[in-house]
Amino acid sequence: MKKYDSDGDEGLIDKRGRHKLDDEVDELERLRRENVRLKRQLEEKDMTVELLKKVKEFGRM
Repeated sequence: MKKYDSDGDEGLIDKRGRHKLDDEVDELERLRRENVRLKRQLEEKDMTVELLKKVKEFGRM
């Protein structure tokens, strides 16, 4: 009843296990998500560079 009294019908909706939409996410959470995305992107680029180095080295043999 507390949720219904404070939030009305919206308070009774089960929101567990769902991601918030971008407009619902606060600035800190948005920055955390962006940080994770950028770290993943950097890791992929580093792996690409390492692969190209190995291909270049293999071509010299």
